[in-house]
Amino acid sequence: MELSTEAGWNQTPSDWSMLLDLATESCFGLEIDGLLAATTTLVCYGRSLAWLGMVLTRSRYRGRGFAHRLIAHALTVANQRAIRTVKLDATEMGLPLYQKFDFRIEQTIERYVSTVRPQRSPGPSTHLLTLTQIAQLDRATCRAGRSNVLRLLAERSPPASEHGAFVFSRPGLRARFLGPCSASSAESALRLVSQHLSRDDGPWFWDLLPSNPAAASLASEFGFQVNRTLVRMVRGADLVTNAATSFATAGFELG
Repeated sequence: MELSTEAGWNQTPSDWSMLLDLATESCFGLEIDGLLAATTTLVCYGRSLAWLGMVLTRSRYRGRGFAHRLIAHALTVANQRAIRTVKLDATEMGLPLYQKFDFRIEQTIERYVSTVRPQRSPGPSTHLLTLTQIAQLDRATCRAGRSNVLRLLAERSPPASEHGAFVFSRPGLRARFLGPCSASSAESALRLVSQHLSRDDGPWFWDLLPSNPAAASLASEFGFQVNRTLVRMVRGADLVTNAATSFATAGFELG
């Protein structure tokens, strides 16, 4: 928490605990004189996809190559596990570092922010789908099995769902986070997102792929504005998200 808070990131202690539960053997840290100096996590979704995240270095130790060392170690583990594709969401500052490891640009990802409660009145709360059904929809969107992530997210905050759509949200240090959200139509996404946004006054973070213009339009309709733009990068085999059904991602550390 000291590292992510110092960097101005949104993770909570529960987020860190979730990552440790998801990737017990692939959350890595570098320690100096008993002090955690740098971190990197690698969350694996079977052998088809792994997500690199939480690449953090305590400010006093930056410039010593610690992030490079931890990323190299994480990618060695991914190779040992025969992971076909590794992805990450990179800031402009981190882009050159990841390119050294043969990551290539796939597409942009944008973080939208809202500080006001949406004006649209939500419909009745719906919880129609089982977690297994939600996982099937999620796999069709992100092209990998993430039932482990969805289970832990559901334990923290119940998702809203209906036929062909679901949405999660969770607390954050700086703002409540909306996502992941998969929907077969913008109308379904609108109904479910309304339910989650009505639960909390905000502020809210919403990460989405601009390659789905319906998602960007929906975020704007709810009063969200682009706060920052990152670059989604890939290493290994191409595994492109189905942007047409992706209305919110699970976060920069989960994909």
